[in-house]
Amino acid sequence: MELVAGAEVITGSTRLKAGTCMKMALNMITTVTMVKLGKVYSNLMIEVPPVSDKMRKRLLYILQQASGCTKERAKELMEETEYDIKLALLMAKKSIGLEQAIKVFEECGGDINRVI
Repeated sequence: MELVAGAEVITGSTRLKAGTCMKMALNMITTVTMVKLGKVYSNLMIEVPPVSDKMRKRLLYILQQASGCTKERAKELMEETEYDIKLALLMAKKSIGLEQAIKVFEECGGDINRVI
């Protein structure tokens, strides 16, 4: 991949545009990679590790946005699935229980986008 940044805006500053250009290219590569790995649903990053209260709150918000469920329902689903957002999302979207969600999820190879 060839990145052509062109001339710098400020003479003597040799890395402004080149650095921005490089960052944009890396952002595109990582975004595509995350989508291909199944870590994105719609435009939401769904594989967020629930390692802190802040991250668990973010998962609740993401589940609400992705499924349209209430905050209370999102909390119930996340607790039932031990904060496995893919299972919780599948349960919310398909109105199925945990055991069935696990079975369906295994059958699709873990790709939430193929199931929903």
